Amino acid sequence: MPTRSNMPGRPPVMEPRIRVRRAQVRKQEGRKRLRVLVAVLVVAAVAGAAWGTVRSPLVDVDHIVVEGALETGPAPVATASRVHRRAAMVDIDEGAVGRRLRALPWVRSAVVQREWPGTVRIRIVERVPVAMTPNGGGGWALVDVEGRVLKWLATPEPGVLAIGGLPPAGAPGVMLAPEARGLLDVAEAVPSELRPRLTGAILDAAGITLGLAPAGTILLGGAEDLGAKLRAAQMVLAGVDTTGVGVIDVRFPATPTLTRVQP
Repeated sequence: MPTRSNMPGRPPVMEPRIRVRRAQVRKQEGRKRLRVLVAVLVVAAVAGAAWGTVRSPLVDVDHIVVEGALETGPAPVATASRVHRRAAMVDIDEGAVGRRLRALPWVRSAVVQREWPGTVRIRIVERVPVAMTPNGGGGWALVDVEGRVLKWLATPEPGVLAIGGLPPAGAPGVMLAPEARGLLDVAEAVPSELRPRLTGAILDAAGITLGLAPAGTILLGGAEDLGAKLRAAQMVLAGVDTTGVGVIDVRFPATPTLTRVQP
């Protein structure tokens, strides 16, 4: 005989223990969802507070400190950096600022640092001039050992070796022609004792030649073995009467030769 619990057309009767267990499971799932929701809201609140903090005027750029820009000047560095006061510190891209600053003619390297809460410090290392060469404007261009034009000069710079036999130098920031490499190596390698006796260096079909004051030349040839060649030239100048010196040939530094100009 069918019972009430298994009569056709009626839902099965749930055991009380099962009903209680299901209620407990639903309650636990509800608590879990509530904890997840609370955690999400807390994270969002913290993130919002942090975002508000980094965007607060309290951490805007208040000071731009420039160090080492003796030739360039702090103002041009600050302008080229594109960092301005009241900009958000979090938006400062040190790498991008450094790349912009290295485009300035005199700047060899630039280190940019954010110092919280509101200072951007820029440390500049500038290039060192080693030579000058005629420019395209009728004057001179001061250049460093890499051949970068640092600035244009109306008149020659005292104490700086003049180099010639090259295409005219371009504007500040532009590099000299590749053939300037050997002349720049010579300009860097010339000893301080020899430099006052030189009038310049020129590149021609014979190679590199140094001009002597008041007259005469030093024939170096190529730019290889410069140390030995320059020492040989110094030895010849120190050990002989320099009156009527024509050419001191140190292309083979172990056997330098001296040719005099006949009166």
